[in-house]
Amino acid sequence: MKSWLVKGMMTAAIVVPTLGVARADDFGCSNATLKGAYAFSVLTVVAAPGVPNVVVVLGKFDGKGGYTQIDYLGDGLNMTPPLTAFRTGQTGSYSVNPDCTGF
Repeated sequence: MKSWLVKGMMTAAIVVPTLGVARADDFGCSNATLKGAYAFSVLTVVAAPGVPNVVVVLGKFDGKGGYTQIDYLGDGLNMTPPLTAFRTGQTGSYSVNPDCTGF
């Protein structure tokens, strides 16, 4: 019994660190890694040159490569016609690489 236990412990001592090293090179990221809703803001210049506007965005990644967002232009009331609600129906796609980078 002692011999079996010692052999098992030695095998584990060799194999477990090796598995950790192998996983360090392959993060295993995919589109499913990026899933959920995220809010952010963007400072942009839209209408008149030099007039900054803030756009508040709520974006949702579906975990399958699809992206949807709604946004609200901070100075939307000053537009013609005034913007009084969130803009909807904005869609796109994304891709996450195995090394956790993407576009």
